[in-house]
Amino acid sequence: GLLGLGAGVLISAIIDETPFPKDFAILFTIGFTMMIPSAIALFMLREPAPEGKTEDPALARKIGLFEPLKKDPMFRQLMLCRTLIAAGGLATSFYVGHATKQMGLPDAVVGQFVIAQTAGTMIGAAVFSFVAERFGPRFAIRLGSIAGAAAPLAALALHIAGGSLAPIYPLVYLFVGLVNAAWMPGFTNYALEIPPKGRRSAYIGLGNTLLSVMTFAPLAGGWLLEATSYHVLFGVTVAVVASGFLAAMRLRPVEQAGQVREQAR
Repeated sequence: GLLGLGAGVLISAIIDETPFPKDFAILFTIGFTMMIPSAIALFMLREPAPEGKTEDPALARKIGLFEPLKKDPMFRQLMLCRTLIAAGGLATSFYVGHATKQMGLPDAVVGQFVIAQTAGTMIGAAVFSFVAERFGPRFAIRLGSIAGAAAPLAALALHIAGGSLAPIYPLVYLFVGLVNAAWMPGFTNYALEIPPKGRRSAYIGLGNTLLSVMTFAPLAGGWLLEATSYHVLFGVTVAVVASGFLAAMRLRPVEQAGQVREQAR
């Protein structure tokens, strides 16, 4: 987290003092160099052998890979919520372009965005972890979904207000950092706690596979922006992510998972 804050200052300095495209070449080189130790550390990890009985792949094939989606209402509701909130990616890739091209901010403002997003992630990690521990993961999901809708809503408000409020644009990235911090204590913990015994891997694998379709959200956002305007892009994103908040409000407590599955049979 603290390194992320320092990286924002470094990015601003490089972009501000180095002409394009040399500035981005320097940033990409630094980023690549910093990733090497991380990759080496990952290769050195050794996963301990699982204790007790492991899941039988043949059983998963027999039951059906999509069985959790068909038979478990809580899993369906979670995936609906995750997908709608992940739709915030429709607009996320275009905030920098909007800030610099439409709001008149300098390219070096990217460093401020990195600092704001890092700060949001640090704050969110502390807050959402406490909320999930104290009240359960669904409350962390609800708070995260509010932050997810707040990011495009703030961008839309700044777009309507014009350049006078441009200096507070990093607020958008603060909200982006907050919603990113909600995934682990909120969505991931919820997904880990609702599966029946012996089916956790199937639930997590299916959930991640279904959510992978949202990697195309920036492409859809780019098409929407090209066909319409920033007003429409940000407005649609707010509406979709706000629908995710409504879906989050219908999430049941994880303690009711078994009971809900029995009622659905």
